[in-house]
Amino acid sequence: MIGDVELFCLVNNSRVTPMKMLAVTGSNGKSTVVSLLAYIAKAIGVNAALAGNIGEPILDLLQSEGVDDIQHSNQPETIIVELSSFQLETLSSMQAIAASMLNLSDDHLDRHKTLANYQAIKQSIYSQAKIAVVSREDQASNTLVVAQDTISFGLDKPDQGHFGLNVIDNKQVLMFGEQSLISLDALPLAGMHNALNYMAALALGYSAGWSLSAMTENLTGFVGLAHRCQRVISTDDIQWINDSKATNVGATLAAITGLAPTLLAKDKLILIAGGDGKGADFTALTTILNCDVNQLITLGKDGAEIAELVSDAIQVNTLTEAVDQAKKIAEPGDMVLLSPACASIDMFKNYQVRGEQFITAVQAKEVSCR
Repeated sequence: MIGDVELFCLVNNSRVTPMKMLAVTGSNGKSTVVSLLAYIAKAIGVNAALAGNIGEPILDLLQSEGVDDIQHSNQPETIIVELSSFQLETLSSMQAIAASMLNLSDDHLDRHKTLANYQAIKQSIYSQAKIAVVSREDQASNTLVVAQDTISFGLDKPDQGHFGLNVIDNKQVLMFGEQSLISLDALPLAGMHNALNYMAALALGYSAGWSLSAMTENLTGFVGLAHRCQRVISTDDIQWINDSKATNVGATLAAITGLAPTLLAKDKLILIAGGDGKGADFTALTTILNCDVNQLITLGKDGAEIAELVSDAIQVNTLTEAVDQAKKIAEPGDMVLLSPACASIDMFKNYQVRGEQFITAVQAKEVSCR
């Protein structure tokens, strides 16, 4: 049995001039990274397409293929492909320029059974690429690297030829070796998890021969994805954050870690979480829930299990009830974060519908209940 990405690769590999591929997987952040890459490609004049687990169905990219294998002008030069673990299970023939597994956390264990099996499936991406782009922050994502060359990224000062951070003039700055690129406060996506996403995208583009300076110049134009740490417009001076796309524990950890430091000491962080955990172990949230979250509100199939991690969680039946509870507690300056750490399928069609319902509930009644 093979999947659509494997079939695409078999056909693409047989072409006189194969389309180049940049591939990304990981438990969290992969949609942000590939979308950022696609944005950069368009901005700097690279003919690229976004496909795989996001964007265009990958086999549609072959529709204008001629029997004489002529490169058609409307076909992309480069394919930026997001790969899920389900797609990687049936993929073995990809010949990517570069590939990255961004991180690893409990997810889809209802299918893959063990974290070790899930890890091995994810890391199979490296054996199908010339260059491995690996995170220094997540050793679980790069223990099985098989590639000719490696470029790493992390939150520390990098060695020559790698990406990282350094403090220059009291500002955190993205670095490529000793070369400073851009300060984090000039970038629209906040949080250290997004700093890593920026570096991963730059490393992948650099692997493909894209101009580092041109890529850096265009980072500020990318405003991020809907339902991924997205601010909800309101008039109550409360920071409502829609992170409905956080469908696993690692995504919620990243959101809280990235957003909590932006609050003042007097401001509260209220978290709404819960849904279908897909067999995940929620105990990894225990420390951060008790240290950085002032109030936890849970719902959904596994909401009660998350609620057990703290002593004062509020359990509700619907997302609208969760928002109403948050409105009773929150004061101006506080942050209410929807970051479920769970899939939405127990209560919603998908995470997008869940996020839209959150936005509707936030904007429905902007009145004080205190």
